[in-house]
Amino acid sequence: ILAHGPKTAILPNASTQPLPWSLTDANGRVLASGKTKVFGADRWSGDHVHQVDFGGFTGTGKALALKVGEAYSRPFDVSASVYDRLPYDAFAY
Repeated sequence: ILAHGPKTAILPNASTQPLPWSLTDANGRVLASGKTKVFGADRWSGDHVHQVDFGGFTGTGKALALKVGEAYSRPFDVSASVYDRLPYDAFAY
């Protein structure tokens, strides 16, 4: 994920109320937090979903995770150099 780009996650959850979320580093330290936006029924999956907008976090880090309630995302990285290898990877393809 690009450090200064938009960052939005979609979370299936039956709650009709916004839920607190937090962005944590590999050590569990909270880097950002807020409340989800209730989106409602996703037309493709049928799941009731929430949106998490964490674009306000412009730092970088490895093995970050979003936490909503007891649910954690898979670890992901936020970097300022996401696209640096793109030209090389494209030619290698």
